[in-house]
Amino acid sequence: MSLTYKKPSHYAQTQRTGTIHETEKRGYFSVAQAAEHLGVSRKTVYDALYQGRLPYVKFGRLNRIPADALTPEALGSSN
Repeated sequence: MSLTYKKPSHYAQTQRTGTIHETEKRGYFSVAQAAEHLGVSRKTVYDALYQGRLPYVKFGRLNRIPADALTPEALGSSN
């Protein structure tokens, strides 16, 4: 008897580029996407998250940032 593993259907097949992730559709962005959108480094975004200057939501072990929170003022920059 052969056992095969089948991924649960809720696992999304996504790529890092060229696709719209479920969290983006819902108005959330990854740290890397937020950094690109704001024109800063990922470290700057992580610093803002952990200092409480930028709100975020945990999806499992992933940090996601609400789209409406992505403003230069949230990081304290003058862009």
